[in-house]
Amino acid sequence: MDQTTRDLLIAAHDMVADEARFCAEHFAVDKDGKIVFANDPAAVRWCPLGAIILAITKRPQGDSQMMIAATKCLSSASMKLFGSNIADAVNAGGHAAAMQLFDEALKEGE
Repeated sequence: MDQTTRDLLIAAHDMVADEARFCAEHFAVDKDGKIVFANDPAAVRWCPLGAIILAITKRPQGDSQMMIAATKCLSSASMKLFGSNIADAVNAGGHAAAMQLFDEALKEGE
């Protein structure tokens, strides 16, 4: 894994490390639980993929290739740990599963 992908995964991890800033089933929600875009200023909770989207939009040179690379890392971790895709793993396992995915993806990329 390259340093940019690692940085994105760490930033996304940090965004949802506090369970109060995590959500499942949607990229992001606002304070009332309404579904919003991941980069909407009203967003207060994100799923792992939504957190990656937000981390990319905060970078001056963020692009779709960064999203693909970071998503591949999480997907690989999800298959290894849960035998399923990211959404199914997170929707079934909640915050704990999301943190496991980030930890495994970062470990695999060392």
